Amino acid sequence: MDGSASEAVSLALRRWRVPLIVLLVLLALYAAAGFWLVPRLIRSNIEQYVSRDLKRRVSIGEVRFNPFSLAVEIQALSLTEADGTPLVRFRLLRVEAAALRSLVYRAYTLSEVRLEQPDIRVRIGADGALNLSQLKPPAAAGPPAKPGPLPAVRIRSLAVVDGTVGFEDLSRGQPFTATLRPIEFTLHDFRTAPKFENAYQFAAESLAGEKLSWSGEFAVQPLGSSGKFAVTGLKAATVAAYLQDALPFELPSGSLSLSGEYRITLTGGVGLTLELPKLALRDIGIAPRGGDDTPWISVPQLDVLGTQVALADRRVSVDRVNIDGVRAQLWREADGSINLQRLFSARAATTAPAPAAAVQPAAPGGSWTVSVGTIALTNTQVAAEDRSTKPAVELPISALSLNITGFSTQSNAQMAFTASTTLGNSGQLSTTGNLQLQPLIADAHVELTSLDLVAFQPYVLQYTLLQVGSGQLSVKGRVRYAANPPRGTPAAQFQGGAAVANLATTDLAMQQDLVKWQLLQVSGIDYRHTPDRLSIANISAHAPYARVIIGADGRMNVKTIMTTPTPSAPPPAPTPAAVKAVAAQAPMPIRIDLVSIDQGTANFTDQTLQPDFSSSMTALAGTVTGLSSDPATRADVKITGSVDTYAPVEISGQVNPLAPALYCDLTLSFHNIDLTTFNPYSGKFAGYNIVKGKLSTDMHYKIDKRRLDATHHIVIDQLEFGAATDSKQAVSLPIKLAVALLKDRNGVIDIPVPISGSLDDPDFHIAPVVWQALRHLLEKVVLAPFTALASIFGGGHGGEELSYVDFGTGSAALTDAQAQKITTLAKALVERPQLKLDIPLLTETSTDDAAIARADLDQTLAKLPAAPASADPAAAQRQRVAALTSLYTQQLGAAPVFAPELAGPPGKSAPPELLAGRIAFLEAALLPHYAPNAQQRADLGQARAKAVQAAVLANTDIAPERVFLSNRAPTATSPPGSVRMELQLQ
Repeated sequence: MDGSASEAVSLALRRWRVPLIVLLVLLALYAAAGFWLVPRLIRSNIEQYVSRDLKRRVSIGEVRFNPFSLAVEIQALSLTEADGTPLVRFRLLRVEAAALRSLVYRAYTLSEVRLEQPDIRVRIGADGALNLSQLKPPAAAGPPAKPGPLPAVRIRSLAVVDGTVGFEDLSRGQPFTATLRPIEFTLHDFRTAPKFENAYQFAAESLAGEKLSWSGEFAVQPLGSSGKFAVTGLKAATVAAYLQDALPFELPSGSLSLSGEYRITLTGGVGLTLELPKLALRDIGIAPRGGDDTPWISVPQLDVLGTQVALADRRVSVDRVNIDGVRAQLWREADGSINLQRLFSARAATTAPAPAAAVQPAAPGGSWTVSVGTIALTNTQVAAEDRSTKPAVELPISALSLNITGFSTQSNAQMAFTASTTLGNSGQLSTTGNLQLQPLIADAHVELTSLDLVAFQPYVLQYTLLQVGSGQLSVKGRVRYAANPPRGTPAAQFQGGAAVANLATTDLAMQQDLVKWQLLQVSGIDYRHTPDRLSIANISAHAPYARVIIGADGRMNVKTIMTTPTPSAPPPAPTPAAVKAVAAQAPMPIRIDLVSIDQGTANFTDQTLQPDFSSSMTALAGTVTGLSSDPATRADVKITGSVDTYAPVEISGQVNPLAPALYCDLTLSFHNIDLTTFNPYSGKFAGYNIVKGKLSTDMHYKIDKRRLDATHHIVIDQLEFGAATDSKQAVSLPIKLAVALLKDRNGVIDIPVPISGSLDDPDFHIAPVVWQALRHLLEKVVLAPFTALASIFGGGHGGEELSYVDFGTGSAALTDAQAQKITTLAKALVERPQLKLDIPLLTETSTDDAAIARADLDQTLAKLPAAPASADPAAAQRQRVAALTSLYTQQLGAAPVFAPELAGPPGKSAPPELLAGRIAFLEAALLPHYAPNAQQRADLGQARAKAVQAAVLANTDIAPERVFLSNRAPTATSPPGSVRMELQLQ
């Protein structure tokens, strides 16, 4: 440097020395104030504000201010409640202003805002108050100031590093605590300028490893934001612990992860749209409250794909929901409740209800609409039980899959669904159809195959002593339901068919088969509800079997197996109005076009007999056509079969089984039944075993307007009894005689049994009436056998006349009338070859003795010499007196001495009255000398019996061996002037 230059510098220094010194002094003061005074003022103001205005306590480690970089640093700040409870603390807060940029940008500009290791304790008190809300400064006095324009602010960098937030909620039944750490937040180039998008990033993690990431942009003018977020590994237990009483179940396991994009605007109302590509739930367990945390529902995997939420439109749309591997426990309690209802029912709050002022009004804008493109449920298993029975019914549901497309809560929205599952060990259920939620309308095709009925055995035991050994149920058809159907349209309808295959049941009381079949098919079912109606095209039974047993105690197995569950409390009596309403309901119309049976079998056993009686009806086949509950209809019946293989059975006619008391016209025909089958009954009630015989019967029942007219035509062929039994219950009737009387010459018994009566008569029962009619017939036959013969063979003689023969006193000669009667009896005996005739050796001592004595007297008188007979009566009397007088003198050795009133003129001068008196006197004296002896009486009896025997055997079709002469005392009362012989049949 030359001299002139040095001089110039020296001059300048001398000229600016004072201002420079002042500048340096001011700079030193500025620096001293900045480095020393400002930190103290900051500390002092913070402490005063916290102590005076917030009523809290604060401690600050170190405060720094760089007046040249305009950077403020506050280290180790700790804000606590008055009692020392931590509120907020951080390791470092650094704020650096950019004065030059503020001038250039004409905005408050900060180069950096940095918060390191913040620790914020958020607490909601028992009263619901938020502790941090109390840190705001008290409101200024007077009316609130009108908001002004938003100042221009720019921040080049804002960061939160390694932050922690501790959350505690004491307003719940059980305090909830959670901690997020570390928290990272960055914001670059923040501006309040209109429509400027401020980019940010946020990340946080809980102590349980749950992560939240959030990035995007937001604008201050207008206020709004858009960006992306992700929640990873949110524990279900965390959600459950926070919701507590608001959640009716426990979530002991599981996690939630989701990610998506959002856009929100806060100007002129809240506008929000969300897009969630995927929401994933893993290993979710749902358990009842108060249990042992054992989940009733487990969901290993649930994915919600393509979710979009539009707040303005109040709409949620989802592309697809996938649910896989669900496991559920489902059971019905003894009181009828379902366990899963406890999981989803609102639980009573354990805390006091919120004040009315806290209740928020419903959000305006109407209800939300939710739509899902596809819902897919796969590989689901349900352990289903009904614990209301003992033992419980167990019906596991496995391999359940469900697919729903087009789900929507919008009114009239249609959705399609398909489902399939395995029920129990073998049942396969599948369905497909359409569904509408508002109003509820369903239309589905359902197919169930091979459902094992053994699983439902506990239900059967509730009402019967019946063991289901096997059986598979199948159903196929269409189900339709409408909550608000059009007028005249049924609310519910089923169209299809059903079948039960390989059914086998056992009577547990008697340990015998009861009902079984190979296949029962019901096709063409059309059931409609409200109004109710049922029509069936065809019911077909293949190889059905039924067994009826009368036990040793006399009870029928069908009644023995029926049990009635004991109710816990008697049901209330129905009100008169309820009874009237039920009575007013018309019965449901029912129509069955065809019922068919093939290869049917029915077995009957009566154990009240020794030995047991058993019989079976086999090869049953036939049809019933046109069944209907309409009283005006008639069903045609045609059924055939056989009893014990070789006895054909036929049932035909018309009937209305659904209203049988109104009309019935049936014919039942049984032929060629071997009577030896009925030996147990014959031995018990008839007193004899049956050696052989065949039974055929035709029964015709006609009911019209509850009036019964029936006929039973019974034909028994070649019935023969064997040895007698010692049954004490045998009827006290000569059964063999009755059978012999009823049998014709071909060994056939033909009995018609007409029955009539009113079904409204409480004392009228068909079976007892039929038995009484048969018993009355037998009694009538055996008590009046000749009447029975007369009614069969006629001949102009009544049954009473055929039972006796009248002889003249002392005579063995048959009159023409008696001979004709014996001829008629002989014809009857020819037709009843098993009958035998008993003819007594009859003598009536009193009347016959007088007749014999008179006959002998007359024979003796005829041998005496006498004058020729005279036609003059008076002369004849005189000749009679003369002959008697002569015989008297010979027999008694002296002339007769007449009483004075008989004395008088002899000879021709005696009047007729005197002659009659003398004849009577002389006969009375002589007849005792001519009384018959025993041999004469026996000869007369023999003569009479042989006369009847000869008259009977004059019919050469009667074997002599069938006519017996017996020496039995007479029992019949003889009419005057004759002697009556009473015949007997054996």
